[in-house]
Amino acid sequence: LRMLPYPGVGWQLLPEDSACVSGECSGGGGGGSGSSGKAARSQGVLLLTGVRSVTPGYILADGAVAHAPPHARFEYNTRDVFRADADGALSYVCRADDLLVHSSGEKTNPVPLEQALNRACAEWLEGVCVLGSGWPRPIAVLQLSPRVVDATELERRACADGVLSAIEALNARLPPFSRLEWRHCIVLVPG
Repeated sequence: LRMLPYPGVGWQLLPEDSACVSGECSGGGGGGSGSSGKAARSQGVLLLTGVRSVTPGYILADGAVAHAPPHARFEYNTRDVFRADADGALSYVCRADDLLVHSSGEKTNPVPLEQALNRACAEWLEGVCVLGSGWPRPIAVLQLSPRVVDATELERRACADGVLSAIEALNARLPPFSRLEWRHCIVLVPG
C-alpha cells in the first residue's frame, strides 16, 4: 500500500517506541516533514498533522454527498508503521501495536494471553509467545522449563495437565476467535 497524503495535510514519521504507538508521543522533534515528503527518518509511526477531517464528505442513502464541515486542525496518530519513499510517497509496513489480525478480520491482543499463561504455568514454562496474524486463531509457542525436561514421567504428565488446565481456564474468558487450541500449541524443549 502506497499513498500520498491530501494536499495541505502534513505528516511525520515518529520513533517506533511504545509512547508513539500508544499515542502519547506528539509530533515535535525528529519526525519527517509534512507535505514536502522529505523525512528525517525513513521509517516510523505515521502521524498526520493539520488534518481537518477524516473524509471530505459522506455518501447518504439516496446517493447524495453531504460535505463535512471543516474541523479545527488536529494531529492523528495512525499507529501504523510507514516508510518514506524517495518519490515522496509513503509505503505501509505494518501495524505498530501488538494486535494479531486473524484471517477472519477478528483481532486478538496476544500480550494478556502470554502474561496469563506465564503466570499460571511459571513452574513448567520458561516463556510463552502467542502468534497468529493471518491465521484463523492464535497459536502458542510454549518454551518448557529445563526442570521439566529432567522430570519424571509422572511430573511431565502433571506439567501437561497443568498447562492444558491453564489454557482451558484462559479460553473460558476469551471470545471464540482468540481461544487457544491444544493442537495449535508448539512445545519447545530446551537444549
